Amino acid sequence: MADAIGDAILAALDDSSRRFVFPSEVAARDRLERSLERSGRKALPLERFISWDAFKALAFPGPSQGRPASSALRSVFARALMEENAGKPFLNALVPRSKAAASPRFARMVAKALPALRDLDGLRLLSPLLRDWQAIRERYAAFLSERALFEPGWNDRTALALSGSYTLFYPDLTTDWTDYEQAVRAMPNAALILAGEERTRYPAAAFATIVDEVRAVLIGLQKAITEGIDPARILISVAAPESVLPILEREAAVAGVSLDMREARPLSESAGGRLLADLLRLAQSQRSFSAMRSLLLDRSRPWKEGLNPRALIDLGIRKHVLAALPTIDIWEASMGAKDDEERKLYRGLRSASERIAEAAGFGQLRSAFDAFRRAFLDEAGWTLAQNDEIARCIRELEALEEASKAAGLGRIQGAAAAYLEELEELRYLPVSEAGGVQVYRFPVAAGCMPAVHFVLNLSEGAAQAASRPLSFLRDDERERLGARDRDLSSGLIALLVRSGERVVLSYSEDGPDGIRAAHQAIDPQSPKSAGLADDRDAWLPNADCLAPSGTAALRQAAVFPIQSSSARAALATVLPPRAAMHGSSGGSDARSYSEGSPERARLLGSALRERVAAAQSTDGALTISDTLIEELESCAFKRLFYRYLKLRPVDTGLSFVDALMTGSIYHNALESLFRPLAEAGLSIVCGESANGGEEGAGASGEARRPDTAELAAALDEAIALQERVHGPFAGMLLRTSRPAFLRDLERALDALLPKLDTHVPIIVEKPNLSAALPERDAMLVGRMDLVCAPRQGAGREPGRGAVIIDFKKRSLPKLKELAPDEDGRLGRYQMPAYAYLLKASGYEPEAAYYLSIEGPSGGGKRLVCAFGDEPKAAVPLEALPALLTALESAAARAAGRLRRGEVYLPREDDQERICADCDYRPLCRAHYTVH
Repeated sequence: MADAIGDAILAALDDSSRRFVFPSEVAARDRLERSLERSGRKALPLERFISWDAFKALAFPGPSQGRPASSALRSVFARALMEENAGKPFLNALVPRSKAAASPRFARMVAKALPALRDLDGLRLLSPLLRDWQAIRERYAAFLSERALFEPGWNDRTALALSGSYTLFYPDLTTDWTDYEQAVRAMPNAALILAGEERTRYPAAAFATIVDEVRAVLIGLQKAITEGIDPARILISVAAPESVLPILEREAAVAGVSLDMREARPLSESAGGRLLADLLRLAQSQRSFSAMRSLLLDRSRPWKEGLNPRALIDLGIRKHVLAALPTIDIWEASMGAKDDEERKLYRGLRSASERIAEAAGFGQLRSAFDAFRRAFLDEAGWTLAQNDEIARCIRELEALEEASKAAGLGRIQGAAAAYLEELEELRYLPVSEAGGVQVYRFPVAAGCMPAVHFVLNLSEGAAQAASRPLSFLRDDERERLGARDRDLSSGLIALLVRSGERVVLSYSEDGPDGIRAAHQAIDPQSPKSAGLADDRDAWLPNADCLAPSGTAALRQAAVFPIQSSSARAALATVLPPRAAMHGSSGGSDARSYSEGSPERARLLGSALRERVAAAQSTDGALTISDTLIEELESCAFKRLFYRYLKLRPVDTGLSFVDALMTGSIYHNALESLFRPLAEAGLSIVCGESANGGEEGAGASGEARRPDTAELAAALDEAIALQERVHGPFAGMLLRTSRPAFLRDLERALDALLPKLDTHVPIIVEKPNLSAALPERDAMLVGRMDLVCAPRQGAGREPGRGAVIIDFKKRSLPKLKELAPDEDGRLGRYQMPAYAYLLKASGYEPEAAYYLSIEGPSGGGKRLVCAFGDEPKAAVPLEALPALLTALESAAARAAGRLRRGEVYLPREDDQERICADCDYRPLCRAHYTVH
């Protein structure tokens, strides 16, 4: 493409007094490099290629007897002004007097508006809002005058008599051209090349979606590099990069394309800004868990050796430290005698964060911030980029300190918050650490001349650029005053079309923000006719993996590096190694445990198999429990990792009154309730319902036992125990839930006690029982919640009959799980195991019940009879021998599987039910396998 700008520069290059002015600094630097290439010169003065902003600083420098106001000074002034308005209101519409106390919240808006208040000159102040802005302008003008300062945006628009001559390229595409147009046109030594009114529509490749557009651009970019074009001579311009850059970065990573994102971001998102924000939030939240986690678990921070931030977070998780409590320091109250290191770290963070939050000036803030870094961080551990970011943040803090001194301000309450707000407004572009194709925000690269220039996302809403006079006013106020936006986008697109030896425009109908129209300056066409081939087969996810003939031969297609490595990883985790065949005893240790099924299990190596069996043995005998049986019946893979290897997900968040804690409350309360009866040999007396009136006498004439008062005391004891284990915050939450706990326990007892009237508790949680099994060197073990025996005759001694009770928080087993299926197997082995253990201990099981404390989710009765003489029992008492036989068979299967070292996943038909909420799916990969 013809380069009119380059030709004009080349024609005037020999005139050393001639300077060239471009819309942006990026274009100025690029044109300097291109001019060196085209002219063959080895060097050119930097000052001959300048941006529009640099030209304004030369031609319109402001008063000679003053210093320009800085962004920091505006920020300090605006905050002091709005704090003044909070105490003595002088604004009426911008901040209503009734809301004057909230004035500091508007300081950022006022600071941003100050340079533009020059536009108020000559306006008829018709509205209360305009009068408020005029009052702010007058106070700011007086503030500047008293300190020999001036606002650059208010400078007189009369240009200085500059030496030399200037060629200005497209200054009418800058947002403030109309402010300077008359003065620049009057300069005798300034030659203007203007865009004028653009009516042309330029061809642009049209795509269905933004993903298709991005992929086509990346494929085109790869082809350009393959053709020998230097990546440094390729540019990408992106309209609305906030929404498109994440997609571009993701797809470029897939394609193996290195990008250099030249997009400035707020300093508040830098290493220093995020550190300050986390410390401030820590103090403001009074050390909430969320704030503590954000500060301590950011792995980019180099904590000093000897500090253990993770230990403090683990303590917060164990003790459920959510937020501050009114009267105590919840972290301190949650720490025990062994938590000295955690206590030391916590107190240091508390002190340091409070010093930062309470700093009454930017000098104090700097001292507090530096003290924190020295005390807790290993400064040598920062990366070069992080060091640069922190240094820039410190420079801005120093600028605020100097500005506050220049303003004559004393104490500044909330200095840390003011500093953080300033960092949010300042943008920082780090020095590029690695090469790559440069990516710029639309329209920064307009005027450059790369070899290839891709311009993406040219939709009507994304490719926006306009001059907005009186932008600090509401739209209705601007319209009343006749302020009109001056659209620059069409002219900038026209300039971008000429900004490259080859320029490709593109647009997608379905973008990150939904369906949208193309920009008025482009003419959407097929990608090929617009110079961008839509070769979808060049992108592996879009390729048809099978050859057209339908054979299994893969199509020959280029594969991107990340796709190749991902495919290899998938093959390694989805397909079994060759040596991992069922029953393989070869020399290879390669085994794919996740490929096993109950019918075709994978086998542990001999050494590991022996260790697993030994861990499950006591005195040389395998210990078999109902839990072991049920886990091996469903997923031996999970049991291996969970029970033996003890690989657990790492918690980084809090859980509160969850099912586990609530279940512990119920079990502890019921244990405390029934144990005194067992120790005293007292029988249970049903009495009247705890929810049905006053308690009365049972069949024996005795008062209800245990009674409601005893239940309430047992519940309080259980809550106190949980508080000792889980900390005071958990205790507070549990006490808040106490009425609901007590209600559910009372209702559960109302359902249970009629079944146990006159029975004596004989086992309450303890002892653990064991019994020999027919299987060689194996024994059954178990621990029961509650076992009661009927009182024998008129005495107090219990008989040998036994009623088994197992407590459940809510869910009850289904009746079909408790009865043998056609193969003689059970869904639940718990009650048969307990019956087996009791028979071995000399008792005769008469009935077994599951009790739901909170009641089943779908409603219904709280008691389910697993076996007994009741009509609705899952299994009649006379069929108990069949249950015990099924148990012995299941125990023999479990013992055999343990001894053989079998590992397997659930059957495919059962995986949806068994694997739904399993934490180990990322390990076994069953959820991700495509069959």
